[in-house]
This record gives sequence, C-alpha cells and structure tokens, in this order.
Amino acid sequence: MKQVELKGGGFVNIFRPRAGEAEAIIALMKIIGGETDFLNMDSSVLTQTVEEEAMFLEGRFMDDRSATFAASHMGELIGLCSVDFPKRPRNRHVGTVGISLRRDFWGMGIGSAMMETIISHARKVDAHKLELSVHAENHRAIALYEKYGFTQYGRARDAMQTDGAYYDVVHMELML
Repeated sequence: MKQVELKGGGFVNIFRPRAGEAEAIIALMKIIGGETDFLNMDSSVLTQTVEEEAMFLEGRFMDDRSATFAASHMGELIGLCSVDFPKRPRNRHVGTVGISLRRDFWGMGIGSAMMETIISHARKVDAHKLELSVHAENHRAIALYEKYGFTQYGRARDAMQTDGAYYDVVHMELML
C-alpha cells in the first residue's frame, strides 16, 4: 500500500484491491460513470455482479503483470487505475493504461499518484511501452499524461458518441 498526502491536506491510500472490495468498486464505477462523459463507459453499462467482479479482482491480484489499483480516502474508494498487458509474446511488452477518479477529488494530486503507481508497476514487470486513449476534450487528463512523458501519436475521429454528438479520441504512448 502507498500513502499519498493530498494537496490541501489529508491522505489517500493506493492499493491492489481484493475480492472483498468488489461491491464498493462496482458502486464507485457507477458514480464515476455518471459524473463525466470523458470515459468510454457510463453507469448503464456496468452489468457485472459482485461475484463476477470479485473473481476478476482476485485474478488481477494473482496476475504477475496486469494490475488494478484502488485509491481510498478515509476508508471510502474514490478512484481506480489499471494497466493491462496481453499474454501473447509478441506484444506483452505493451501495457494499456486506464484511470478514473471521482469528480470531487479532481485536482488534488491523486491522478498523479495513480499515474506514478502505474508507471512504477510497469517498470517492475519490465514493460517497454505504455499506451492509452483519452477523450480529445479531456484537457486535464491529457495534461496529466503529458506531465509524465506520454506523447500523442494518433487521433481517432468521431470515436466516441455521447448524446448524439461525436468526439475524437487521442492515442498516447510512453516509452519506458
């Protein structure tokens, strides 16, 4: 577990969740999915059961490369981040990153702490590259990724749709 001091005081713990956090993680994702249009999911697509999520979390905990991390503040889950590595030998050196955080915790340094956790984990498992995709209008997230050395390498036009409007997605990478 990693403890991070917040801008403005207080602490956040970042840790690898286990099956016991499954219900809280589903609830968190429903909150986050309803707070922003920047994610590729909303609260309506979260259909897994607590048992399914628990099995997923235990599998992730036991995985020697791919990992999920949770952020908690005063005992309450507030964010998730993950890195996924394929099992295939030809591309298992490339990890795909995802980060989500409750809106009321934006701007406190938690996104930075989660990104540092992901990059550190990737280096420990000898990854060569990290990549991610981000809503082109999510300037705060793009600035965070660029702060950690991610560069833009492509743009998918009209790759996301929200309320009938289409939005581009920016593809970014970090060579480790």
